[in-house]
Amino acid sequence: YSITEQLDVTVGLRYFKEKQTSDAQSRIMNFAAIPGLVQAAVANGTPLVPTFNLGTRNNFDTDDDGYTPRFNVTYRVSDDWMVYGTVAKGFRSGGVNRNPATNRVTGEPLPDRQGFESDSIWNYEIGSKNTLLENRLVLNSAIYFIEWEDIQVPGVINGVQQRWV
Repeated sequence: YSITEQLDVTVGLRYFKEKQTSDAQSRIMNFAAIPGLVQAAVANGTPLVPTFNLGTRNNFDTDDDGYTPRFNVTYRVSDDWMVYGTVAKGFRSGGVNRNPATNRVTGEPLPDRQGFESDSIWNYEIGSKNTLLENRLVLNSAIYFIEWEDIQVPGVINGVQQRWV
């Protein structure tokens, strides 16, 4: 919205709502189900046939909803110089770890690694956009500050790529 010829103000608001559900069955491949099998097979050159044990069923749901506002003020100091300020909230949805980390002995999924919650940021930015030397040089600058809550961190647990908050 133009307040004056030089001053513009923008206000925005976005609503989001989403739900994710996971229903998975883990399987444990076991080459050493019979004592001495691995050693005997290697010694004789016999191919190993793994056994599969069913782990537990892993059910996990996540849902998120909320608002992400945005505020922007732009001031044109001259035809060649504009300054601005922006405050905005961002959102990254939570989700389900497709291959949740499991206990290596029992095969049970680790309950705190089945899914991850959403994270959000508040972004604060001020900047300037300039055209110099009769439009032969463009000089833009900005300073940012971000407040990040419940940041999602990817990592590896028991050899499985995971994401958690």
